[in-house]
Amino acid sequence: MGKINAARYNRSYKKIGLDAKLPNYLESRNIEDLSRGEEIRAKIKVRCGNLEQANKYWLEERQRLCIFCEEDWDSLEHYVKECVKTSVWFADLGDDKDRVVKQICEEDMDKRKGKILKKLWKERERELKRRKEASDEREKNKKNSTQIVK
Repeated sequence: MGKINAARYNRSYKKIGLDAKLPNYLESRNIEDLSRGEEIRAKIKVRCGNLEQANKYWLEERQRLCIFCEEDWDSLEHYVKECVKTSVWFADLGDDKDRVVKQICEEDMDKRKGKILKKLWKERERELKRRKEASDEREKNKKNSTQIVK
């Protein structure tokens, strides 16, 4: 347990409180509600830091930039406060951006927050897929042009 709390990978583990009771969004009554399944998965990804590249210290700096705008670090704070594409998604949660970030990380899970987190997760996955396809296409074109030259 001590190693997890001291993990360099994700400092938010300390905020989650690993030795506390099970978060209410993970209680069976919430998980059994199939209509909220993807919202809960998105919430888990946010709380564990899996929706962020900024905390992945082993990646190159350019790989840790925002997946949507490439202007700043790919992090929840950036998504809420500064990202030109995603910050508008969080407007329903309030004007105080610091409070919105805290609200998202809190244990409770309402429909509004769930929908926003699901949208963030799905749009992020779409963008990652688009980038991978573009990268694969560039590699394919590079190989083809090399073969033509030979």
